[in-house]
Amino acid sequence: MIQMLSMDNWFEVMTAMVDAKEVDQMPERDHQTWWALFAISYMLVGGVVIVGMYICILFECFYAAKLEYCGAVNCNVNEQQWINIQRFMLRRSIKYQASDIVFA
Repeated sequence: MIQMLSMDNWFEVMTAMVDAKEVDQMPERDHQTWWALFAISYMLVGGVVIVGMYICILFECFYAAKLEYCGAVNCNVNEQQWINIQRFMLRRSIKYQASDIVFA
């Protein structure tokens, strides 16, 4: 079934399903043609599910990257500038000398 979802020689698997008879009997060409309908519908539905999962994973990665960068998912330009200023201020280290401190 994984072979059919990956579209790797799916036609051979489908023809084997269609030609199959009972256990220990020779296959007969086009014996159970309704298996072709099952195989094609399985590939379509399975493909949609796999593509949907792939898209969800991509969106989740982009969401996590934006959350890491921005700190919030829906931030506008002003909020992004504020976040950048805060990050800049936190990265900056201020060094004082004893002569800089003035006591009034």
